[in-house]
Amino acid sequence: MNHTHRTLSVAACATAAAFVLAWTAPVQAASANAPDPATLQALSGSYQMADGSVLSVAQRGRRLVASIHDTELTLVPASENTFATPDGSRQLRFHVRANGSVDGLTLQSTRR
Repeated sequence: MNHTHRTLSVAACATAAAFVLAWTAPVQAASANAPDPATLQALSGSYQMADGSVLSVAQRGRRLVASIHDTELTLVPASENTFATPDGSRQLRFHVRANGSVDGLTLQSTRR
């Protein structure tokens, strides 16, 4: 497996911490519109944050699993290149180039 390190902004680090703290919902069944395994593999990797912590994203079957600070979260597809926690409170949007390579991601809280 190819683990690529990518750097995220300081704002993304704060969001990542909130991402971990907010996780409480049970994992839902995989979506019928789950991306193909090759797409999931391309999104897999280690994303280094500005504070030095690492958000790891791995493919498990037809799902993505994100882990940070010893917390593991199963993600569900929300749209093309965007995945969310099952409760929809957090989203990871992968920055995919035209050639299919991934050069980063954005963590976003969807609750106000």
